[in-house]
Amino acid sequence: MIAGTESPQRRPGQIVAAEVLRLCNGVMEAAWLAAFVLVPILCNPHSQSAYQPNKMAFLRLLAFIMAAAWITKSSGDERSFRARADEALRFGLRCPLVLAISALALGYGLATVFSVNPNASLWGSYEMVQGTFTFGCVLLLCAALAVNLRRREQVERLITTITVASFPLALYGLIERAGYDSLPRPAQLGLLYLEWAADETDPATRLNLANKADRAFERALAIEPTQEMVWHQSAAVDILLPGREVEGQAKIRRAAELVRNQDQSEFADYYAGMSRAVNNILLKRQYGSYALEYYGNALKAAAATGASTTDLIAAENRLRLELSAYGAP
Repeated sequence: MIAGTESPQRRPGQIVAAEVLRLCNGVMEAAWLAAFVLVPILCNPHSQSAYQPNKMAFLRLLAFIMAAAWITKSSGDERSFRARADEALRFGLRCPLVLAISALALGYGLATVFSVNPNASLWGSYEMVQGTFTFGCVLLLCAALAVNLRRREQVERLITTITVASFPLALYGLIERAGYDSLPRPAQLGLLYLEWAADETDPATRLNLANKADRAFERALAIEPTQEMVWHQSAAVDILLPGREVEGQAKIRRAAELVRNQDQSEFADYYAGMSRAVNNILLKRQYGSYALEYYGNALKAAAATGASTTDLIAAENRLRLELSAYGAP
């Protein structure tokens, strides 16, 4: 060996730091590849909403994993936090895309803070889970890619993963188009028909859509007879069908019986959020009536146990005030 060409020996601490850095990079890459592969195809046909809640929950989990790996990796950076922040700021000011995304994120934040329902704006609705928190997780995924996707082999793995993951999605789309969809989704179809019917102005079209929603919810109740929300949504269809008031009230009583021993305030908050989220006045009032019924039950339970009722009373009065603007008693 020629003198002076020996590579310097790394200290044990440097070896450990290098291994931790390699591990963090691997974890982040595995997380974003999993996001591109699993989030599009993830579904649970046995849940109330087969798609969005499951996808968004998994995306949030991956975002937390990426954040933990990224923080661990950054902690080994010898530069000060201020130096790294200054570098990121200079890069952001030079990149129009970063400025546009930052403005969008600021808009999301302000809209959430000043929202009429900040909780729903932050976490999203039960059906879609599209709130500011989910938007932040997507931003984190994009930022991790932008900062840590540096080697050619990483880019090739990402492109290959996205290409391969698209095949089962395309195949499933063809299967659906051929009419062979095997996933039981009558509750989702019923809710879709219900919203269409509520927004329809032509009486004949509204009646046709309401009948489709009614048939879908009948199938949903056969599959999930213990789902409170399916009973309540089915009852909401009855307000659009002539002569179905008695059946609708029976379904509402059945829904209440299913959750009699559960926390009534959670259901009250859920339907209050649903009432605020929909634009149709009929559905807004119907969901509002469900929420007020649950608020009443929650107040009775709180009074019986001596718990505080201040927040419940405030939430109930706020909802009543909102519904009064739409002609609700």
